[in-house]
Amino acid sequence: MSAEKEVTPVPSVNRWLLKRTATRLETVPEHGPTVPLLHGVGPEAPPGHSETTDAEGPTLADGTPVRDKSAVMIRLQMVILDTLSALLEGGHGSDTVRLNADTMALSLDTNMLTKLLERATHKGQESLAARYMILLDSITRRVTMKSSAAAKWAMYNDTTPMLKTVREKLQDRIGSVEIVNCRDELEHIYFIVPESVLRRAQSDEFKALKERVMHDVPRDNPVQKCQSFLDMITDSLVWELTACDFMKKRRIVLLQPQLLDATFLLAIVLNVLTIIVNTTCRLRTLSKSLLWLLGLVHAVLSCARFVSFSVSKLPMNLLTLDPELAYKLDEAQDLSLLVKAGVPLLRFIPCYHLTYLLMSLCAWSFAGEHVYFFHLFDIILLSSLLKVTLRSIQGQSLSLASTGMLWLLIMYSFAMVGHQHFREDFPEGECRNVTTCIAFVMNFGLRAGGGLGDYLRGGEEGHSEGLGRMVFDTVYFILSTVVMANIVSGIIIDAFGESRDKRNEVLLDQKNNCFVCSLPAAKFDRADRLTGFRHHYKRMHNMWAYVYFVAYLKLKDPTELTGTEDYVKAAVVRHSIDWLPVLRASMGAGERKELREDISAE
Repeated sequence: MSAEKEVTPVPSVNRWLLKRTATRLETVPEHGPTVPLLHGVGPEAPPGHSETTDAEGPTLADGTPVRDKSAVMIRLQMVILDTLSALLEGGHGSDTVRLNADTMALSLDTNMLTKLLERATHKGQESLAARYMILLDSITRRVTMKSSAAAKWAMYNDTTPMLKTVREKLQDRIGSVEIVNCRDELEHIYFIVPESVLRRAQSDEFKALKERVMHDVPRDNPVQKCQSFLDMITDSLVWELTACDFMKKRRIVLLQPQLLDATFLLAIVLNVLTIIVNTTCRLRTLSKSLLWLLGLVHAVLSCARFVSFSVSKLPMNLLTLDPELAYKLDEAQDLSLLVKAGVPLLRFIPCYHLTYLLMSLCAWSFAGEHVYFFHLFDIILLSSLLKVTLRSIQGQSLSLASTGMLWLLIMYSFAMVGHQHFREDFPEGECRNVTTCIAFVMNFGLRAGGGLGDYLRGGEEGHSEGLGRMVFDTVYFILSTVVMANIVSGIIIDAFGESRDKRNEVLLDQKNNCFVCSLPAAKFDRADRLTGFRHHYKRMHNMWAYVYFVAYLKLKDPTELTGTEDYVKAAVVRHSIDWLPVLRASMGAGERKELREDISAE
């Protein structure tokens, strides 16, 4: 394909606008420049465009009067920079930059862009500075394709002190991913991470989802791994990142972590006061009054905490039931919709929060201060280590339940045999009928270190202590105390072992392979000794950058999507991984040569 075919055609009006704005970007006054997109302002007009003069001052295209020209100019610059960056998409090499610049009669001077980037950074205009950085990186990537290794090393590591400082400051705002475009070519995409996404990414819920993704994604097959990763991010991670509009309107949701910490600390204080009230007499009156007051505060905070948790989970729960309704939750006025979304709240964690609230109300109103022990179990929610421990056991819940049922069946069988043949050997009144006999065996039989025989009478006159009792005691001891108890212990130990092995497997895979393309680290280290694998997984194939990119596409106005972005968004909607570089990667920023492996060989 010839280089001329790569040039994106620019309409005359846009060419005029780009030319004028690019010229003005070099000489932006400090106090509100003339804005080309204002009616009644500026010299020549584009072909077919008429200007009118308004005595009251300049107005926007929709007739809105302009009160802050500086803000409008900043917005205009961001639009132009987005347009320039979009025009560089899909091209390879410096020819794309040169030909597009010639078509628009622009002078894309990297030194000028660097100065504008520095000025925007000093003024605190992060969104504008991020766009300058993206445009500068896009140009530099293509210009340095044929440069020496030393030039690429300088580009990758920002040896210019100013660029290095700015990049560190904007590293969270600028995202970059490598995708496979519609022409089956690798393409590097830069994008601005929305501020709402960055804020939501710091939430405990999102961090927990990240841990779950890292742990649950299968890593045996590259295609299966990417497909599972895409399904997880579209179903949960992206929703958590883009649900901020729903969260902003309900400020109590944002206070959920603080409410959790406050109720836990207050529960500790209440338990300390409970010990004091029931130990010392001197401070009993004062402690009881303080206990009542703090109990009221705890009940109020527990109520707020339950409301916060329920509201925050409504969108996610509704998403699992009906995605179309989930995205309309802000506009929903139907009570049945909220009830439908609340059905999944009847699970363990939601039920725990509800029980937490009820126990707090009971302790404050009539049950007494001894109930506050329950609220100390919040430590499970606050400790990531305990969460991992319980999650390991939860993975073996079916095995534990099956083993428990077998254990109960064994004890039931021995209770029936004991009631039929050894009723006199049970303590008086403990085996009057089948029900009391079963209750005795299940109660004392589980706790007896030597088996059920430790609690049965024997050896005395009038009590049977023959071969039958010996077989009964011995078989119960072997089956219940030894075999079943060790089976349960073995299942729990195996669960911890599997969890540890899984964690080590994930860490080893992260160290030796790229998560996105699944290529081994050694390939990147051999192909490019200057940048290597570290640069690849941090800047080229950062798995969380792909999550932010999908969230960015979801939040962006569909009419403003570039051709590549529209292609990726359509693929994400279809849950297709055609756009992900499975077993494919470029050698480094600016390189056309790529590393590739045959998927069928895996």
